[in-house]
Amino acid sequence: MVTSLPESPASLRADPVFRCWAAAQVVNVTGSTVTQTVLPILVFQLTRSVGLTALIAATEVTPYLLFGLVAGPLADRVSRRAVMLRGYGLSAAVALILPVAGWLGRVPVALVFGCALATSTLFVFTDAASFGAYPLLIGRERLPAASGAINATVSASGVIIPSLAAGAAARWGATGVLIADAASYLLAAGLLARIRKPFGPGQHDHRPLTWRRLTGDAREGLAYIRGQRMLRLLLGVGFVNSLAFGSVVPLTVVFGVQVLHLPAHSPRLGWLYSASAAGSVLAALLFARLYRLRPPLVLTGAAMIVAGLALGALALVTPLPAALALLPVFWFAIDIVTTAGITYRQVSTPDAVLSRVNVVGRMIAWGGQPAGAALVGALAAATGVRAAFGVSAGLLLAAATVCAVAARRGIAG
Repeated sequence: MVTSLPESPASLRADPVFRCWAAAQVVNVTGSTVTQTVLPILVFQLTRSVGLTALIAATEVTPYLLFGLVAGPLADRVSRRAVMLRGYGLSAAVALILPVAGWLGRVPVALVFGCALATSTLFVFTDAASFGAYPLLIGRERLPAASGAINATVSASGVIIPSLAAGAAARWGATGVLIADAASYLLAAGLLARIRKPFGPGQHDHRPLTWRRLTGDAREGLAYIRGQRMLRLLLGVGFVNSLAFGSVVPLTVVFGVQVLHLPAHSPRLGWLYSASAAGSVLAALLFARLYRLRPPLVLTGAAMIVAGLALGALALVTPLPAALALLPVFWFAIDIVTTAGITYRQVSTPDAVLSRVNVVGRMIAWGGQPAGAALVGALAAATGVRAAFGVSAGLLLAAATVCAVAARRGIAG
């Protein structure tokens, strides 16, 4: 089983397919970053509810758990290009609903959650198609380097975009800013349409897609995962990883308001997201090198120790500068864990089951995020944000211990 691959000597920048794919990903994620920054602010402004603010993040992830088992097999059987282009078009339409409601002067909280659910459901299908297409378009041997390059650019934009989005929301209102997400979907679709290389193996199964066949395909993906010890272990610790950052993402605004004493309309709330993105930039820049130098299990365990210690310290701080220093450390480590798990799945899984295995993997690894958001949101409402962050830090350190024990026992794929 392959656990790491050398970088290709071919220049990624000279590859027009990579340039279009990378540009589409950067544009799309940049628009989504605006939404991810603004929606919690909007919900908190509308409700002043800690629980509902935490719940918006869970709402964005939950559709993956509901539809992933269908989306994965579907992306292995039909045109991945068509799934992505149509999904982006529909997502753009949904993204315009809240700006229109804002212009009309009334934004019900239920509409915010409904739009988040609709966009996230479409994402399940476009993400499944993307997972399957990416290794074929770029080449498995170049995945670590390509992922690092794309993630670095995405994360660099993430340093700037949250502050700009929070500032724009404070000045012009949260809903109007969301039009940027709609524009990003359309631009990303246009970039992907320029790629002429096949997004799949070239032969599609045109037999009717029955529920029995889709569930059978899903079982095949699960059977593959059950047969891979390393994959199972990385998915398990990935679940804990998402449980931890699932507690931080939705509570970032609450942390800023209740612990750091920032006003709910302050543009400085965007600084917290920008600081987090700075850690993601560093993780993206160093990931390919770290992945080559350390086995995935060792790299994952070490990163979870760093994340646990950083989050534990974050639970104790009060000054804004200290929080801005710790958030990049936390997100650097979280992103290393996440990218290591994804890369291992992509380089080790056969093409025939690539989308379904990666979607099942994403469902398991991301399953902790809504659970973390709901659990820690309730805990934060009852005992405070600090206690909630402390619990998540303990879970990260426990998962790191599991990685250390498994590595000592020599568990491989």
